[in-house]
Amino acid sequence: MSDQGFISRLQKLISDEGHTPSSFANKIDVQRSTLSHLLNGRNKPSVDLLLKIHKHYPEYSMDYLILGKYSAKPKEFINEQNLFTAENKNEQDSTTTNDTLVNSDPATFVYKELVVLNPDGTYTRYKAV
Repeated sequence: MSDQGFISRLQKLISDEGHTPSSFANKIDVQRSTLSHLLNGRNKPSVDLLLKIHKHYPEYSMDYLILGKYSAKPKEFINEQNLFTAENKNEQDSTTTNDTLVNSDPATFVYKELVVLNPDGTYTRYKAV
């Protein structure tokens, strides 16, 4: 992990979320001096700090925070906490209706759609042609 790269990504996260370094430190529950030393390059980020950032801002992947890989906020980010709310429980998605199954015989089962869940919280949807 490049310290300067991490510092610039952290500064971008702080500004993108509309915080000052002080308000960001309060938000993620770390001492202001800890964040100040980190932003000035005096200290390196700890695992505890990274986990606190990710806990409060899960849309920023750990790969992005640590390595700079992937986009900061994936376009198709899914908030895991909202996947199974009571509001969504009774909804029936058009992809789960009976027309999704072409044939229920396991030997000749045909899929119309495949959804791949990525480790960074995004997903990719592939539809059969």
